[in-house]
Amino acid sequence: MRKFLVFLIVALALMVFAKDFIVVGTTDKIRSLDPARCYDYFSSNILQNVMVGLVDYKIGTSILKPMLAESWDVLDGGKTYVFHLRKDAVFEDGTPIDAHVFKYSFDRVIKLNGDPAFLLSDVVEKTEVVDDYTFKVTLKYPFSAFISVLGYTVAYPVNPKVYPENEFYEDVPSASGPYRVKEWIRDVRIVLEENPKFFGEKPKTKVIIINFYESAATLRLALETGEIDVAYRHLDPRDIIDLKGREDIVVYEGASPQIRYLVINVTQKPFDDKRVRKAIAYAVDRKRIIEDVFVGLAKP
Repeated sequence: MRKFLVFLIVALALMVFAKDFIVVGTTDKIRSLDPARCYDYFSSNILQNVMVGLVDYKIGTSILKPMLAESWDVLDGGKTYVFHLRKDAVFEDGTPIDAHVFKYSFDRVIKLNGDPAFLLSDVVEKTEVVDDYTFKVTLKYPFSAFISVLGYTVAYPVNPKVYPENEFYEDVPSASGPYRVKEWIRDVRIVLEENPKFFGEKPKTKVIIINFYESAATLRLALETGEIDVAYRHLDPRDIIDLKGREDIVVYEGASPQIRYLVINVTQKPFDDKRVRKAIAYAVDRKRIIEDVFVGLAKP
């Protein structure tokens, strides 16, 4: 198993001249912006900027904080959660985000049974509207990580006026977060702009333009020619080494959630033998892979 480093490559001009917008380049793709279907890293990144849930994580930590829920009670030995919702939260069209919206959204996720649905369906027994701003969830069994699950996109409320009950929605989302989607041309560009209806802190950058590229080579060229301000996922490891030596570009480096690993079918011979699996593990030269393939930009 190897853990990777994540890199944010920024043109120096962006740091010198303040702008109301930032142009970001990426080779990632948006697969779905429907919380009932979204289950990939980059699509989740977008949703986390245009939607919010009952709780959220404090930036740079794993500490949860209230968001659409002002507070909550845990009852019945951890089987029942009662959420007291804030009353000033609305979607970008002005639709209130109340307990009815949360029941609709949770039930919809479970009914549609998309990729992330198990995060709710495995543990949720039923949802109830206690009153307009009190939402109750009863679990099948006590689950201590339930609040943490609610910080993920699968638990984001969706606008019933926009998201159909019986099918996935693959168009511009109805925003509840700090940004809203101004434009989305799939696999070409998505433009996020400040959401004036957001109840929370306003974003420092009013507009974020994200351009999509087919390869690391075209992403690097876009950065070098000034077409984009930031290159975010994925440059070739050797490109990163080259760019680190340039005075007009700044490379920010940090731990990545990306992990590469080998999956073995242990029900088939000879892999049903633990000794064979151990032999394979010992035979993999992790150090050489990191040095030759990833030019040192990974950790075992």
